[in-house]
Amino acid sequence: MANALIGEEVLITDLLRNTRASILVRHAETPALYLLDADGNREAVTEKSLETVQKRRAYSLELGIPSDRLREVEIIDNPGLSAHADGFVRLEQTLKEVDLAIWCTLATQAWKQSESSLWFAARQRIKPSSLLLATHADGLSEDDKGRLLQRLQQEAGAQFDDVAIISLRDPLAAERSGLGDLLAKIDAMLESVNRRRLEAAKRIVHRITSQMG
Repeated sequence: MANALIGEEVLITDLLRNTRASILVRHAETPALYLLDADGNREAVTEKSLETVQKRRAYSLELGIPSDRLREVEIIDNPGLSAHADGFVRLEQTLKEVDLAIWCTLATQAWKQSESSLWFAARQRIKPSSLLLATHADGLSEDDKGRLLQRLQQEAGAQFDDVAIISLRDPLAAERSGLGDLLAKIDAMLESVNRRRLEAAKRIVHRITSQMG
């Protein structure tokens, strides 16, 4: 899903949960990759240093690429929660850092109890704007998609700001996959976040100036 949001294929798309580290993708004039270890050390990854870096345990990666979409946003792509014993800790940390969290669930087995439990627990203290996204719905009929959307809204609607479905066989073909509608929904949600921030800033300024007067 991250590739679809970025607008090009830059990350692993295998359905297996084999990504071993969180990846922060941001705009950069020149492509660059950095490794961050558990102690917060940041090291550039080059062809010369690749062999040495591969021997270290990466806590996260930072990828910079030229991208018009990434001039406005940064994307954190988390590994599948079962790929790490510290998956819950990573999830909580990510929720602290983001303005909008998108939870991807496989459409053919969407919103399992294990997912629901993890999400509910992680959001007890941290509640960013959030979207539940059922992916890989290519094999579902329109009727099945409608029933799935209804079920997700009933079972998880209270835990998310919105629910959506997307087909990812060809995610960059917006008209066929539903990506165009999804991006519009995400833009609207981010705009809502920005408006709330602006209103909060205005209230703080008003409070301060009132006390000064």
